[in-house]
Order: sequence, then C-alpha cells, then structure tokens
Amino acid sequence: MVVVAAAAAVAEAPLRAAQDVDPAALRESAGPRVCLVIAENGLGVPVGYASGFLIGEGKFAVTDLATLRLPGVVRATLRFPDGKTVTAGQFAMADPGIGLAAIRLDKDLPEVAGFALSKDPAPQAGVRAIVVGWRWAQDLDLTIGMAASGLSSAKLAADLKIDPPKTDVTFLSFGAEHPDAATGAAVLDRDGNVMGAFIHVAGTDRTVVVPAGLLRDAMLSSDRQLRPLTALPNPVWPIAVQPMPGKPLSAADSAQTVRNIRSSSRCSTCSGKGTVIVRKLVGTKNVGPLVYPIYSSEAETCPKCKGEGVIFSDALYPMYMKMAEGGAWAILGGDVDPKARDAVFTNGQEVLKALAKAGNAYRAEFSRQVKADLAKAGATYPRGIVLYAQVRDFINGPDGQYTMLVPHMGPGILAVKSDRFPATSEGQAKGPSPGDWVVLAGVMAGLVTLGDQKATVVHPFTWVRGPHLGGGPAGKAPPGPGPGPGPGPAQPPPPEKGDPSFFGIGG
Repeated sequence: MVVVAAAAAVAEAPLRAAQDVDPAALRESAGPRVCLVIAENGLGVPVGYASGFLIGEGKFAVTDLATLRLPGVVRATLRFPDGKTVTAGQFAMADPGIGLAAIRLDKDLPEVAGFALSKDPAPQAGVRAIVVGWRWAQDLDLTIGMAASGLSSAKLAADLKIDPPKTDVTFLSFGAEHPDAATGAAVLDRDGNVMGAFIHVAGTDRTVVVPAGLLRDAMLSSDRQLRPLTALPNPVWPIAVQPMPGKPLSAADSAQTVRNIRSSSRCSTCSGKGTVIVRKLVGTKNVGPLVYPIYSSEAETCPKCKGEGVIFSDALYPMYMKMAEGGAWAILGGDVDPKARDAVFTNGQEVLKALAKAGNAYRAEFSRQVKADLAKAGATYPRGIVLYAQVRDFINGPDGQYTMLVPHMGPGILAVKSDRFPATSEGQAKGPSPGDWVVLAGVMAGLVTLGDQKATVVHPFTWVRGPHLGGGPAGKAPPGPGPGPGPGPAQPPPPEKGDPSFFGIGG
C-alpha cells in the first residue's frame, strides 16, 4: 500500500512562491495538481461537488469527506483545469474528525506529481497562505490571506451545538475574505507545499483549515486497505456541500428574477388586461355647413396577445432557466439560510402557479421553446428546466423509486426521485400519481437508463399540479411509451376579472 509513502513524498517540482505571490505563476504551477471532485450516484448522475488535490506521487487525491458521503455516491470523477478527467471508486483514508478522505485514482496520471505536505508546525502567528480550489465548482480560484493556529475542535463543536470528536484537535483559521472555493481546497504555504485543507463548515462564518500535520497523522494511521466509497464513515462536522455548480441564488436575486419574468411576460399593448380601448366612428353630426365625426370608445380583445394579457418572448426562457437553477441550489444546498430558502421557494411557487393557469398561446410558445431546448444537440448538464409534464409511471432505480414524466409536446422522458416531490411541493401530502399533470421546475442533471427506458434525471426545485393537457383521461396513465402527451381539449380556467394574478391579467 502506498498511502504512507504518499504522505511523506515530496513533489518533484516544488512551487517557490515569493512573499508577493504571483497569481498567474501559481495558477500555472498548482493547476495540474488540483481537481474538481464530482460525486456520482449509481446512475452516473452528479449529486455533489468538492475541491480536491493530488498528494505525493499523484496516486491519491485528498478531498471533502461529506461530499463523498452523500446518499447514493459510488464513485467520483476528478476533473482537472486542462479538462482531463479520471475516476476514483476507492478510498484509503477517511477521518471523520477532520472531515477529509484520500481517494485512490483508478489510473495513474502520467508525469503528474502531487503536492508535498508541509513539515512546518502549525503557525501560531499569521503566515502567508493561498487557498487553491474550484470557485463555485466552475473554475480554478486563488484566495490569498494569512493562516494562524488556535481554533479548537471542541470550541467549534460547542459553537455548532454538536458532539465534539473523540480527540480534541486544533484547526487553522484563514484570515481573509471567505474563499469561494468549494470545500476540500488545498491551502498552500510560501514554498508551494500543502499547509492544510480548507473545509467549509455549515452553520458558522469561521473559515476552517485542517493543518497538514493532522492530515499526515490521519494518513499514517490508516489501515492501508482500499475500500469502496460506499463504506465511507460519516463526518463529525456539518459541511456545506456544493450540490451543483454555480453561486447560490439569494432571496433578493430570486425576487428580482421573478419580477423580470412578470414584467417581461406582460403584454405591452394592453398592459396585461387582455383588452384595449378602441375609438370607433359611429356616425356624424351636422353643425351648419360643417360635418363632425362621432366616435365611441369600446373595449376589444387585444390583437397582440389575443386577450391573454401575456406574451412569451425569446428573452423569457433564460429567465425561467435561471430561476430553476438558482432555486434548485437553494433547496439542495446544506448551508442556505432557512428564511432565504423559504423566500426562494415561495417565489418559485408563485411562478409555477401562474403557469398552471396561463392561456393557450403563452403555454404553447413556452412549451415550444422547452421542446427545442430538450432536443438541443450537445447540450450540457446540469441546466435549468421549467415545463408542463404528465406522470407516466414509477421505476425502481439503484437508489430508490423514480417518477417518470413525459414533457408536454415532448421529446423524451424525465426521471425525478419520487421522495423529492413531497419535500418540494407546498401543501401536497404526496407526490403526483401516474396520469397527473404537473408544472415542474428543476435542474436536468444527466442522461440515464432506468429499466428499459432512457431518461433525463431532474433534481426538482419545486412543482405544482398543472392543467390537464391531454394524453389520456385525467388520473390515468398514458398508454405506451409513445412520443408523449399532446395538446387536448381541456384548458385551464381563465382568471376571473378583477382577481389579482401573477401576470396582472384582469387586474
């Protein structure tokens, strides 16, 4: 077993950073040794993202234990800044008390050595330190600051009101702007060696760094056996896991997105009323030798929106996608302020309820753009989606039951983990049944095969029950795989005149 050797090995080309760090040079030198760690379930769908870094001979990567311990994770894909990837399905060290694991790469990377672990004792006073990791799981990020010792694990546990680890240890603190790097990032010293590993503990503003000495001790005390990731222990610390790429959507951003959707949807000709006032010539009046026209003002159906009060434009679809992506982050993220999460959820429900009663023309154009997006060649994941869909059936996957849905107007089939529905739909006792129609917002995470069906897995943000749009009698499963439900005669009832509504129709 080489994990002990990895702990003691020194990189072939140590990084010699000057007191004034050159970010460009450091990025170039450190880049090949840091990676984005993508935790995947048995279907190959990403469920969490972390930073990681190679150590010693480059056969092992150190990363966040909590991300690998997410439900259903069976392997990790490591992606490097140059686009190269390698998988890992086993670990040699996992220490719950420090929240880190060392995973074995499934294949060696040629000519890539890992970082050396610093041999210096934990600094009592501030020393220069550089956090190198993946910013919001999207790109390589450097944060330069000062590190110092003195953060007791017992004190941290007391602050979090959790049981402390069996052995009290001392973490480092990082004095700088809070790094945007996903947890598991390397913290380098002036010589380019690993001073520690950054972990983002949920529920605290503290920036916690596991010092290299604790990491080395954990690796040297491991039992040197490779075990599958499914055998990982639970971490002591509540870690803020990155559920998907991108920055969390704030409550203010969510509210602004909803306002943009509302204002951009409303017909500018009738201001969302569905009618316009038209002056019509109804006669003439003679006054002496002069003839005056007589007009009357009448309300007519708006010719632009056909009376619906709203129009779906090309600019709207990206807004819906942004809402879905940000909302899914807020729902899935483990360190989102509860008030912000509730506000984002409420905003999403408001939008979907409006879609549930939108008129035929708005819904048809909306669904046409969804169909074009679903059929787009070479589309990347994850990405947001908002759509009308009908539940087809249930299928058992490797991590539980999935609800299979067919989008309105197609194409393809979507799969949502069934136990996600009750958690994301306000006021619903259970998820939808076969034959039910829904309006669903979420993030498409990847293509999978469930049973004999190919489907796109969706991590839901929120949903509401939608109008029946055909594809068989309401409440009954649509027949056969087919191309999916088509438009039917049943339509949502129009908003009553004068009632307030999301789009301002009839207001």
